[in-house]
Amino acid sequence: MIINENQLNSIRKQLGGKRVVVVCGIYDLLHVGHIRFLQKAKELGDIVIVGTPRDDYIKTFKGANRPINSSEERAELLNSLESVDYVIEGDSKYISLALQSSIKPDFYAYCGTLRDGLPAKLKFTSPSTQMVEFPEENKSRWSSTSLLERGNLNN
Repeated sequence: MIINENQLNSIRKQLGGKRVVVVCGIYDLLHVGHIRFLQKAKELGDIVIVGTPRDDYIKTFKGANRPINSSEERAELLNSLESVDYVIEGDSKYISLALQSSIKPDFYAYCGTLRDGLPAKLKFTSPSTQMVEFPEENKSRWSSTSLLERGNLNN
């Protein structure tokens, strides 16, 4: 289900005692690395909530030609996956803060580093949330940027 920030408080109430996993990412060109990561995240809990940034935020650090898919299209793709229960769009900082305060997840799953080299776990600081890092597999082959460069679509 694709949700907005106004629905966050009511969603947590609906989840009752279920174990909630939060992940955040761009998911511009959905690939096997994304699928495997989201499947692993689903193994941690009962509900997976994906936070994905809006297009204008992505353009600030990926460039004018990105994202390839709009935030609405990315949300729809993510929502169609069996391993994803909820998708929320927003700016990256807001997504993490909103999910921390409203959802209070049991787990925050992440891979690797943020664009500035900081560990992704620093985005999420809730003391009640267990941080779970999954190693990045074949990032040089599967990342959206790598796919675009190999296909020369980034120009």
